[in-house]
Amino acid sequence: MKKIFAILTISLFIASPSQSKIIKLEKCFNTFVDKKFDKNKMDKWYYIINIKKKVGSMVLDYSDKYVKKVNEKYKSEGNSFRLKKTRIREYDVIYSDDNYAKLISADAYKFEIIINFDDKTVNFENNKTQCR
Repeated sequence: MKKIFAILTISLFIASPSQSKIIKLEKCFNTFVDKKFDKNKMDKWYYIINIKKKVGSMVLDYSDKYVKKVNEKYKSEGNSFRLKKTRIREYDVIYSDDNYAKLISADAYKFEIIINFDDKTVNFENNKTQCR
């Protein structure tokens, strides 16, 4: 009976998937515009990268007050664009090591970002995003 229990226990460890390496960068802000995470503008802005599954996501959640202010400005200018409260962009991880990851957006635009895990920055074209 002990042997059967031991075999079952070992087989569960072998058969169960190992933990994915998931990295989350939080309280992000654009260093070109801001000096720190702006709670008046954003409720959340973060990146999640799952190295094992080779996928990543950016979640940007604007504050209600900021969305209202921006959309009122656009409307007064006759602009039909409206800022949405939440924006989610999905990425495919095409390269990663202990220091960096290169991701390309999964949509038709194929935006490329480079993430530096050491200083918690996300570089997109000429923009640098700092995270905590």
